[in-house]
Amino acid sequence: MQSIHLPLSPVVRMGFAGVVFGACVLVSLSQIAPAWRIVALTILLPTGWGLWRRYRVWRPVTLRLDADASISCMLSSGRTVRVQQVLLGVLNPSLVCARLVGRGGESLDLFVTAMCIDRESHWQLRRALIAWRPPPGDKVAGSELADRS
Repeated sequence: MQSIHLPLSPVVRMGFAGVVFGACVLVSLSQIAPAWRIVALTILLPTGWGLWRRYRVWRPVTLRLDADASISCMLSSGRTVRVQQVLLGVLNPSLVCARLVGRGGESLDLFVTAMCIDRESHWQLRRALIAWRPPPGDKVAGSELADRS
């Protein structure tokens, strides 16, 4: 069993703040009526803040890679989630982006830049996500169709 520690990188922090700030600027500069701009901004800012808080609580802090190619995550809240499904996004030498789905249907967003962990750990993380297999005895969503064939 191997563990990969995933610190919260400044790139993710600044990227999230940049997306929310950019959306606020675009709404502010839009051609809609000023009253609707204020309504949109009062919805946009608390929504962005809530999403950031949710990400901070549900963020994977440590990934445990087992010998049977299964993955479990330690969350920043202290819970451990066994991954039932991996939905790959971007896997390249500078960024790993994936959604990990747990047994209870929890979806965990994984954003790992090459700057926040060492090169070897980043490579092992990419390999583990590509080689991921569901734990023995677990049913993956959509696998019942394969069973009927």
